[in-house]
Amino acid sequence: MKRARGYQGSYLIGFIIIGAVALRDIIFYQSNLAPVILLLSIYGLLYILEPWLSSHINWHKFLYFPAQTAVVIALTNLRPFTDFSTLLYVPLCIQMVRVFSSRISIFLMIFYIALIAVNLMLGMGWL
Repeated sequence: MKRARGYQGSYLIGFIIIGAVALRDIIFYQSNLAPVILLLSIYGLLYILEPWLSSHINWHKFLYFPAQTAVVIALTNLRPFTDFSTLLYVPLCIQMVRVFSSRISIFLMIFYIALIAVNLMLGMGWL
């Protein structure tokens, strides 16, 4: 029972982060809103489907995490705001800890940190 509550709590944290990113992006991307809404919808739909996928398809993680990562990369590369969308890596990391072993999770978190650094450097410059 405790495990189920922890899962629901971390799932709720992900929805709060997705909502915060969506609200901020919708407010600030007035002129370029269509791709933002499309990408956030894809991310949200995949996030909602993940519990079902993990219980019905054993190999879902090999498609789910690359797809979600691609969506986050696309969102973080929309100009001019590249900073706040990187928060979408947090729900992915929470899910990753539940799905993968600790060794693979740590490796993937380091990979995500490198992706964030590269995206922010490309979007905002070295300073």
